[in-house]
Amino acid sequence: MATINTLTIAGIILIASGIFQLLFPPKFNASLFGLKTKLTLKNDDTWFYGQKVFNLFLIFFGLVIIITSAWSYTKTIKILAPFGFLVFWLISKYLTDQLISKKFQEPL
Repeated sequence: MATINTLTIAGIILIASGIFQLLFPPKFNASLFGLKTKLTLKNDDTWFYGQKVFNLFLIFFGLVIIITSAWSYTKTIKILAPFGFLVFWLISKYLTDQLISKKFQEPL
């Protein structure tokens, strides 16, 4: 029987989180979940755009993690998996702010 490795679980968590928040978007600045940055908290438009983009990034990076986890699974990768999860989350946050800044002409 095949076992699910840590990276696959991390990818599934990212995808599930992204889908959940796309289906049930957090209310503007009144939620326990959702991406909260200086730009997303600026107004309703930046908030909802930022949530949508961030969650699409979470789904994309979740798929990347699942696909790459199938290729190689060593002890080193097992130890670094939580750090990779954090790195993808931070990259998603950064890219979301960049896209908000471009779309709404807001300085970072």
